[in-house]
Formats: sequence, structure tokens, C-alpha cells
Amino acid sequence: MAMQRHAQTVTDTDDVNARTFGSSDGRQATLQITSSGRAMHERIAEYLRHRQEQVLAGLNPEERKTLSTILKKAALHAALLDE
Repeated sequence: MAMQRHAQTVTDTDDVNARTFGSSDGRQATLQITSSGRAMHERIAEYLRHRQEQVLAGLNPEERKTLSTILKKAALHAALLDE
């Protein structure tokens, strides 16, 4: 239900996605990103790529590799916590 409310809010207030309803009973909705939404996504992704490079600029390649390994291990462990 929370996802439904969020989808409603996003489609009502932003021009980033379009919503269509299923033909059988109207309970199922499909969200599709609009060209405006794709452009927004690309701007955000580019900003994040640039910011990541700024944050990691002080690390040498070996340190970056070590950090990546540690973060992957932590993420895998975090995923197991919810099981």
C-alpha cells in the first residue's frame, strides 16, 4: 500500500513517469519513465559519477580496490540480516 501511495504522489506531482492501469480490474498499474524522467536520471547519474570521483580522488588504485572489496562484503552481509 505504501508503494501505491508513493507512486500516486510521484505521478501526480512530477513529469518523470506515466502511469497506466491494467485492463482487467484497474488494481494493477504500470509506471513508465518519461523522456523528462530519463533526462533527470541522466543528470543525477552524471552528478553522482563526478561526486564519486571527487570523494575517491585521495585513494590510489590499490586502496580503491580494497575499499570496493570491503563494501561488497558488508553489503552481502547486510543482505543476509533480513533473511
